[in-house]
Amino acid sequence: MGHFFSSDGPLMTYLTMIRDWMLLSVLWLVCSVPVFTLGVSTTAMYYVTLKMAKGEDVPVFKSFFKSFKENFKQGVWLTLIVLVVGAILLSDCLYFSRVAGTKGAILTGVFCAVSIGFLTIMLYAFPFMAQFSNSVSGILKSAVVLAIRNIKRTGIVLVFHAFPVVLRFVSYEVYMSMFPVWLFLAPGTIAYLCSVCHVKSFEPLIRAIQEKRDRSVEET
Repeated sequence: MGHFFSSDGPLMTYLTMIRDWMLLSVLWLVCSVPVFTLGVSTTAMYYVTLKMAKGEDVPVFKSFFKSFKENFKQGVWLTLIVLVVGAILLSDCLYFSRVAGTKGAILTGVFCAVSIGFLTIMLYAFPFMAQFSNSVSGILKSAVVLAIRNIKRTGIVLVFHAFPVVLRFVSYEVYMSMFPVWLFLAPGTIAYLCSVCHVKSFEPLIRAIQEKRDRSVEET
């Protein structure tokens, strides 16, 4: 029982993780305020949570801004892609939802499905950028492949992100009563939970890169 409450016991470990998730959530919120930096701050958050998911002892503040600086340019480009494509898909969904009859229902369903597919790709794109170096087009292509290859984990990642949204419509009162949690804890927590899945999804690619490097060293 004494170990449970010790400085290296389970209780302190969980409290430390919650503290780090809260700090990450605040950093993400503050650094996303300009909107065009949303992708940069998301990548930086995943840079930290991916290390956490691997069991690494990571300095949150320092690591967050290290990634923020290194991935700023590509993060802004990905943010612009999200904003432009997202706005187009949203406007299409809203437009066809007003079209009466079967045609309107079918087209609304199609664009909603496309929207979910696009969202899924972006949910892989930012963690991928946090882990690997690649061009913007390479990041998007890799995100598509990873989302398809790891379909079960993709479903889990979508559930993690969808939970607050679903709760918002199921029980608005409960959602609003927990609003501080969604604001100051949920971003970092959800990123960490998704990172646990992403670490497993990235493992084959990391091994392939390491094997390629080993062969290059042997050849030289």
